[in-house]
Amino acid sequence: MNTDNYSIFNSDTDEIVKNTVLLLIGLSDLYTKEHCIMVSELAARIAQRLGVLPGEIEKIKLAGYLHDIGKQAIPQGFISKPGKLSPQEYELVKTHVQVGVDVLHQLKVSPAVVRMVGEHHERLDGSGYPNCLRGSEISLGGQIIGVADVVSALVSKRTYRTASTADEVEKI
Repeated sequence: MNTDNYSIFNSDTDEIVKNTVLLLIGLSDLYTKEHCIMVSELAARIAQRLGVLPGEIEKIKLAGYLHDIGKQAIPQGFISKPGKLSPQEYELVKTHVQVGVDVLHQLKVSPAVVRMVGEHHERLDGSGYPNCLRGSEISLGGQIIGVADVVSALVSKRTYRTASTADEVEKI
């Protein structure tokens, strides 16, 4: 891939992108904003424990902050629906990953960060989306963001379920 079209982020640019995205997400959905912050913090701690290099940890943190930007294209009623989504609603919600990737490409975000955002719902067994990637096809950063995303969702109380306990999260 030719990276000439992409910014080489520095800390100032990262901060501007992160803060802008979180501000926009927070305007429509405070839960998702807080979730993105939690995912970023959890992902950074996971990466640090795994011995990931500091520069890569920064990319993982940024991907954590940005991973749900695509939800801005999903009707808010689906995001906070108290009951189970219909199959059609779920298919629409799943599009948030590709929408996020497309937005971040337009913002000229680093390809490594965009890749992690695009992989945050992929699963090692191939059951994830949008591309049914499996195992090593998923970047380490994408795997870390995926784990942090699930943990954050489980420990947060939602309209459709109570927060899981630490023991429940560990079992899952």
